[in-house]
Amino acid sequence: MQSNKIVLIIASVTFLLATLLAFVYIKSAASALESQNQPEKTVDVLFVINDLPANHPIDPEVDLRKESVGESTSPGLARGAVRFEEKDSLAGLRTNAALLSGVPLMYGNLARIRDMNLGGSNNRAMSISVTATDTFGGLLVPSDRVDIIVSYKVPAPPSEVPAMPTPMSNDPAAIPSMIMQAMMQQQQGGMPDEWVAEPVLENIRVIAVGSQLGGSRQQITNTSTLGSSNLVTIEVTKEQAYKLIQFIGGGNKLTLLLRPSARARAADAGNVLSDESTTSDE
Repeated sequence: MQSNKIVLIIASVTFLLATLLAFVYIKSAASALESQNQPEKTVDVLFVINDLPANHPIDPEVDLRKESVGESTSPGLARGAVRFEEKDSLAGLRTNAALLSGVPLMYGNLARIRDMNLGGSNNRAMSISVTATDTFGGLLVPSDRVDIIVSYKVPAPPSEVPAMPTPMSNDPAAIPSMIMQAMMQQQQGGMPDEWVAEPVLENIRVIAVGSQLGGSRQQITNTSTLGSSNLVTIEVTKEQAYKLIQFIGGGNKLTLLLRPSARARAADAGNVLSDESTTSDE
């Protein structure tokens, strides 16, 4: 009788264990099937088209192509390869080593030194001092395009001095209090100074931020070397430089507004065209 109970207990435990193992297997199989059905997240990165020698000035349209890589299957490439959206900022940057065709372009392959090329004989490089906020927390990079806004204070017009109140008594002790009352009326009646913001220059190319002549926002973020300099070098014509000097000569504050990239503007233009074509079809 005792042996039958033991056998029954062993059978019950075995049944429960088998049920638990079957449940775990079914759960893991369902999870694996679900992960297979979900598409892997990918990022667009740049690959080298032809063999590039060391110190080669990169032409993004000729030297590079786009390719998608999986974040889970190729995590190293997804983190370290130059992103496709940074393509425009690579023009003029140089390779710091020879690269073979078909390899991904890594941020470590880009030289930190870049030539300071100006767009024409009438163009000049001009450095301006801005606050850390106006360099977008150090994320402003060469080849960015900005609008420059100047803000300055316009003094309020002088308020009219109120007439001296007529003494109500001949008591000399009352005269100081009447003068104080007139001064308070004058201060209360004055208008506050007015601040004016005015655009000075638009679509200005950033040549350098501090001593940084190259790089991209993604490269700066990956290497954790946020720019700490508030000195920005821009490319302007002589006429634009004179105009800007006139505005900043009195110590007026400059603010930089970052413009959309050429790729973003082209995408917006494509959306507008597509909307117009859709409307015309209707």
